Amino acid sequence: MDDLENGLVLLKKMVEDALYDFCIKYPNDKIYVNEEVFTESELDEIREYKPKPMPETY
Repeated sequence: MDDLENGLVLLKKMVEDALYDFCIKYPNDKIYVNEEVFTESELDEIREYKPKPMPETY
């Protein structure tokens, strides 16, 4: 993979991470349904998401 492809992969990952973070932070925003990104039931699942605690490392 050349440097350009690497950069595009990294940019795509950053965009996906930003969208995911926004969705977790603002799960009630109606743009997701209006733009058919998520269904209302998918948003319900996102709203109910509870992150699992990370195990302590020693």
